Amino acid sequence: MRLLTHWGRLLSDGTLKLNTDVSFLESYHCLGVGGLVRNYNGGWIFGFSHYEVGGDASLAELRPIQMSLDFVIAKTIRTLLLNVIA
Repeated sequence: MRLLTHWGRLLSDGTLKLNTDVSFLESYHCLGVGGLVRNYNGGWIFGFSHYEVGGDASLAELRPIQMSLDFVIAKTIRTLLLNVIA
């Protein structure tokens, strides 16, 4: 097994990478999401967390993508690499 211990350089200087993770408690219909966006060198651009009651597992998976894309559109960022843990 190979363990990555560093941030790998992305394709170009303008590329950002989004990492997200979610948690969904079906019995309570509660979801929690979080994510971070880094630049091509691994520098932190922004991060977020969010909690809400209601929804389902599909919404939990889609919410961090929506939140990140809202930011990307507002900042007119052209290249974003998504890494979603499902």
